[in-house]
Amino acid sequence: MKFDASMTDDRHALVLGGNGFIGSHVVRALIRDGHAVTAVNRGRREWLGDPDAVLPPVYDFDSVGDGVKAFRGDAGYPRSKNEVAHIVCDRKQTRAFADAVDVATGTTLGANGRWDVVVDLSGFTPRDLRAALRGLKGRTRRYVFVSSDSVYEVCDERARLNTLNGGGTREEHARRPSDAAAAEALARGDRYGHHKLRCEEILAKIASRGVGRATTVNREEAPDLSSSSSDDAATWSDESDESDDDDSDSDSENENESDDDDGYDDDGHDDDDDLVPVPWLAIRLPDVIGPRDGTYRLWRYQMWVQCVDVLGPVTVSPELATGGSRRLSFAYAPDVAGLVAKVARGECDARLGQSYNVACGEHVSLQEMVEHVAECVRETWEEKSAPGEEKSAPGGHGARSVVKVREPPGRGRKRDRDDSIEEEAARVGSSVGTSRRISSPEFYPSVDGGAIDPSRAIGELGFAPTPLRDAVRETVRWCAGMCAGGGDVGRRERAEAARRLRRSFGLKLFSDEAKALRVRLRRLGFPEPKDRWGDDAE
Repeated sequence: MKFDASMTDDRHALVLGGNGFIGSHVVRALIRDGHAVTAVNRGRREWLGDPDAVLPPVYDFDSVGDGVKAFRGDAGYPRSKNEVAHIVCDRKQTRAFADAVDVATGTTLGANGRWDVVVDLSGFTPRDLRAALRGLKGRTRRYVFVSSDSVYEVCDERARLNTLNGGGTREEHARRPSDAAAAEALARGDRYGHHKLRCEEILAKIASRGVGRATTVNREEAPDLSSSSSDDAATWSDESDESDDDDSDSDSENENESDDDDGYDDDGHDDDDDLVPVPWLAIRLPDVIGPRDGTYRLWRYQMWVQCVDVLGPVTVSPELATGGSRRLSFAYAPDVAGLVAKVARGECDARLGQSYNVACGEHVSLQEMVEHVAECVRETWEEKSAPGEEKSAPGGHGARSVVKVREPPGRGRKRDRDDSIEEEAARVGSSVGTSRRISSPEFYPSVDGGAIDPSRAIGELGFAPTPLRDAVRETVRWCAGMCAGGGDVGRRERAEAARRLRRSFGLKLFSDEAKALRVRLRRLGFPEPKDRWGDDAE
């Protein structure tokens, strides 16, 4: 007999995405809450061997540890709540993706069923969102859209000024300029933020037709400059969709980031009248840290701290230094997952139809963040050191000594960049000479604006963020654990993190610094590169 979920008391969740950084935490949280999870994504397999990763299958019933399995095919197959039904699909092929969502919904829930929650982690553009909504046809009690603090980059400048004044950007600051030319210029300048905000606008617009609360998101209309999706490579394909994705996509470092490199296709004339409203809630995230971070941003700072005697001190610009003009926000991936699970349980239904900032409560400078990382590196090293073993971590310097504030231009004598590199090298006893093209990369922040204010999510949704210092500590410990023993778990990702670190500095091929970095990273548990060290070809 065909499995009919409507005959049971089971809770069902559909996750769009779910096998990457934030998605792995969301899926785990939903499973812990008793949801039967179906995931629709492009089938990437990340962090192989990590028992907490949620992996698409290479064959039926591929165990991923901890009793959790993923399988391809019939989403309605009778399964325990510790299994993830998985459908491989390319979201860029919009009609095929809509069909995949439709099939997953009908097969799992029956003709009249509804998901308890749909979590959209892979919706980067209006076209992405519309495809999901057309396949869904309103069959969900809640739709959680994962948005970004980048939405504020395309909004009125007054919001940014408020941030610089210390309060943090609030949700009501997400208003486009009333001047159409100014709004379009901002949208073209940050297409990722524009697309995320446009998705929120579409959800609010169709919800105003009768389903869900009246939204507080009341913005000026803006053109859709491009609607190409962010995903690539899939097995659920529909060749008739090839005309839908004319634009190329950039290589993004964030699961929640994608920019379109060329073309300005305007899908603003796309008719949304056929979209069925859903009870929605959007969460706006800043830079996110935590286990399985595919951006490798915090990990690169961690490696830099551990290689400070090779690479020189971590340099930050004056505005990002302690006491500078800019403060930053960070979110912790398990916190995000916990809030999504809370929404899925129906505990936030009174707040549907709104957007919320979700982040740790602290606003910090980049210098303070790096010092947190350095302190946690030292603590983690001391915890794993055997009795009588040297306690100093690789790099051998205290938290504050690994950070240097870059000298503002115009102060003192004019110095050549190579002079600055040599001075940094001498300061920490490094062998750094003039072997790099980039002396001071910065991996945070990913937006031009400052910190965001999560107080509404805390007060209205019951969001309970982890203290930032604890979130950094757990992330550093996890990264260190991935390298411990130098085994096969996460080997590909460790190699990618190391590659990005050396590329960030633009090391000259076969330079002494590149060789010293290679030795240090090997000692830290990073695999030997298969390609040449230095300026790898893209």
